[in-house]
Amino acid sequence: MDMGDGSPARIPGWEEIRMSKPFPYPLPAKHLREFCHPCDWHLFHEPRRYGGEVLVANGYVAIRARTGLWLDADHGAASADFVSRWGKLPWGRLDQLPDDWRELDGHRGTIYRSAQVHLWQDDRLAPTPVWAVNEVKVRLSLLQLVARLPRCEIYVGRPNADDPLWFRFSGGIGLIARDPRLSLHSYEIFGPQRDLWSGERVAKRGPRFQGVAHAGEMANWPPAEPVDL
Repeated sequence: MDMGDGSPARIPGWEEIRMSKPFPYPLPAKHLREFCHPCDWHLFHEPRRYGGEVLVANGYVAIRARTGLWLDADHGAASADFVSRWGKLPWGRLDQLPDDWRELDGHRGTIYRSAQVHLWQDDRLAPTPVWAVNEVKVRLSLLQLVARLPRCEIYVGRPNADDPLWFRFSGGIGLIARDPRLSLHSYEIFGPQRDLWSGERVAKRGPRFQGVAHAGEMANWPPAEPVDL
């Protein structure tokens, strides 16, 4: 079916379906680029190869992909500037994390319920609701992107004050950087159970509803731009 000029007809909702469809496993090389910065002048515009892994980032999310549908020749070697900036991320914390992860697939209905949020607006992140995940406030657009990774899991152990949101998936591991500018959130998943009087955490995490993100009702809409990695 086309529009008469050779272009395909626009099916309502096609773009939203595409944005929420899970990435296959093994992860194809083309999907790595969805985690890169959209501008060709940016240091993180393309995946790079380093230390037996493919490194992918965009200034807000970083991924260390270990296996997938690609060859070494598909990605250029990381430059010294790339490696230097990448090394400032807290990867050393990974060895200290207990094995306390929760799968994200069971929350896909919630993550994509209200709207499919576009990630970029030119060379900046587009406005998006802010959610809390394991006590880390993150943009919903980033969470929707990460949730498409195959068998993605979120680290739900007790985070340090400056920890990012850690995640792992079939073929790699990554993080969403913690942004101190995000002070409010509209919804929380994997929230801790707390004592009603003291506010102290008392049990394992379970989902907790805190409201739905509506642009007209959110005090932090649109959110402030984050500090780049």
